[in-house]
Amino acid sequence: MAVEQTSNRGGGTIWPLDILAEVVEAARELNCRLHMDGARLMNAVIATGVEAHRYAAPFDSVWIDLSKGLGCPVGGVLAGSAAFIAEATVWKHRFGGAMRQAGILAAAGLYALDHNIERLANDHENARAFASRLAALPGVSLQNREIETNLVFFDVSGTGLTAPEISSQLRKQGVRIGVESKYLMRAVFHLDVRAEAVGLAADALAHALALNEINVLPRPPTAQFGHESIAPWPQENTRPGRCDSSSAFALRIALSRGLRLVRLSAPMRRAIESR
Repeated sequence: MAVEQTSNRGGGTIWPLDILAEVVEAARELNCRLHMDGARLMNAVIATGVEAHRYAAPFDSVWIDLSKGLGCPVGGVLAGSAAFIAEATVWKHRFGGAMRQAGILAAAGLYALDHNIERLANDHENARAFASRLAALPGVSLQNREIETNLVFFDVSGTGLTAPEISSQLRKQGVRIGVESKYLMRAVFHLDVRAEAVGLAADALAHALALNEINVLPRPPTAQFGHESIAPWPQENTRPGRCDSSSAFALRIALSRGLRLVRLSAPMRRAIESR
C-alpha cells in the first residue's frame, strides 16, 4: 500500500498523523507492505511542523524527491532496510537506472537538503496568494478552499474555455500552468517562481479570459479615434492605444470586474474608458 505525501490530486493536501495511523493499521491487518511516496514530504513538514521521521516511521520504505520543490535538476532518495535497499539496487540496474559520475547530482541534493527546505514556506505563501486572485475571476473555481502547500488546482468550466485552450493562451504570455483534464488545471509553486510572478500569472489568466469575451462578442463597424481607423485588438504587433469598439466594450467589462489586464498601455486604457 502506497501513500503519497503530500497528495497531488488532492491539491497538495497533507496526510495527518492520525489518519496515517489508521491507514497503517488497515494495511498491517491485510499483511501489506507499506511505502510512502514522499514526493513533497518536506512541504508537509514545513506546513505542519511535524518532523519528517514521524511521518515516515510506520512505513517499510520511503521515497523523497530532491527535484520538485527542493530545486535539484534531477534526483531522489529511497530509504528502507539494508536488505530492501540491496534488492532495490539490483532492480535499479536491471531497469537501466545505473549512472556513472553521479557525484555532481548528489552534491546538488546535499545542497538542497541544507538550504532549500525552510524556504518551502515561500512557495506555500505564493500558492495561497495565487488562489486568492483566482477566486475573484469569473468562471474559475478552486478545487480546495484551503491551500495547504504549494499546489493550486482550479476548474475553468465556467469560463467558456477548456483547460488546453487557456494553457495555450498562457504560454504565449510566458506562463506555464499544467492541464490535468478538459477543464482542470494545476499550478505548482517552487523556488523558480518569485513572489512578483504570482501577480503576473494571475494577470495573464485574467487576460486570457478577457480575450475570450472579446472573441465571442459581435463586432460592430470600425470606430475612428483621431485620424486613424482603429484595428481589431488584441492581435500580433498591434500598436498601443488602438482597439475597435467591440474590443473596448469587452475590455470595459473586464475592467469593471476588477481584472488587471497585462500589456494594457495608458493610451489603450484612456481609449477604452472613453468608449
